Amino acid sequence: YEAFNDPRYIKIDEKPLLLIYRPALLPNSIETMARWRGWAKQKGFPGLYIVSIQSFDELTPNEVGSDACTEFPPNQGTKVKRADMMILNSDYEGRIFDYNAMAKSYCCREEVDYIRFKGVMPSWDNDARKPGRGYSYVGSSPSSYAKWLGEACKETMKNETGKRFLFINAWNEWAEGAHLEPCRKYGYAFLDKTRAVLKKYIVPKGE
Repeated sequence: YEAFNDPRYIKIDEKPLLLIYRPALLPNSIETMARWRGWAKQKGFPGLYIVSIQSFDELTPNEVGSDACTEFPPNQGTKVKRADMMILNSDYEGRIFDYNAMAKSYCCREEVDYIRFKGVMPSWDNDARKPGRGYSYVGSSPSSYAKWLGEACKETMKNETGKRFLFINAWNEWAEGAHLEPCRKYGYAFLDKTRAVLKKYIVPKGE
């Protein structure tokens, strides 16, 4: 309640924005979200704007009871294996995929009849969570990420004003190799590319 009342909290149609990572794990997501909206109204809000995340399940808002959904790369992207990588660990059981092929698949998705916010990621390698068994996407770079982000922004601008949201996976998910935070390899490059793409869409105050 205190967080929702913070003036910095993001709202859509005056409703606090709430993301649900895996709605399918809720015993009855539709009834649960209805209760949450009722609670929000009791607290003086017009309701909640709930966004379900299409992570492991590509469920629609109608199926789970949310107002919209968002992509969560790389989970629903195309997985193109890279067979040209040299494996030094003889016990390695992980998978290696092409980052750019996955990014392209997100840029070419078919339109849907519900609100689906775009999602992008700078990179991915969760071998730290599953040593020798992780999924790694090779070929990512600040430039390839910026190209994907640019395409996602173009799609996002098709949404009505007030619903032009785009989600980035992630700010500091180091255990999955998905981070915008500065690193030794690229420094501030991912952040700089993000700024360069987004500043094209900033409208000066008063216009």
